[in-house]
Amino acid sequence: MAGSLFPTSTTTTAAWRHKPTWYAISSQGRTTDPGLQRFLATRMRARTIELPADHLSIITHPDAIAHLILTAAQSS
Repeated sequence: MAGSLFPTSTTTTAAWRHKPTWYAISSQGRTTDPGLQRFLATRMRARTIELPADHLSIITHPDAIAHLILTAAQSS
């Protein structure tokens, strides 16, 4: 049973290389350094928002996160 939970295929190309991406940077994050977040977002060529929050920005800034998600969904 446990073996069926994990796919056996491998990913060959990251989706962010070919698809539009969005990223919420948490500028006060200590779990993932904000500099690393910015680097990753730039590498993905992501559209970003930066929030004065820790890694729980989805809880502390729900309206901004919802707007980011809706923007991403509407651009498809």
